[in-house]
Amino acid sequence: MPDHLHAIMSVPSKTNLSEVIRSWKRWSAKELRIEWQRGFFEHRLRSYPSANQKYKYVLNNPVRAGFVPCPDDWPYKFIGKRESTGG
Repeated sequence: MPDHLHAIMSVPSKTNLSEVIRSWKRWSAKELRIEWQRGFFEHRLRSYPSANQKYKYVLNNPVRAGFVPCPDDWPYKFIGKRESTGG
């Protein structure tokens, strides 16, 4: 999306997610000259159905916004390794 970012990520349980996001935003602001708003919204995915629902939401976001006719046409995405969480 042109004005925001969605990310579905997994971090070790003892990792401070706020610090990971803060460091990444600091790096990308400096290297890519991105201006970020303060803070971020976090939603914990506690089950495979919940994770799958959010994954589909993120993929279809550019379609809902009218930028592309299908998710595969959106060029600004990176889909890394998807871990199996059951289901």
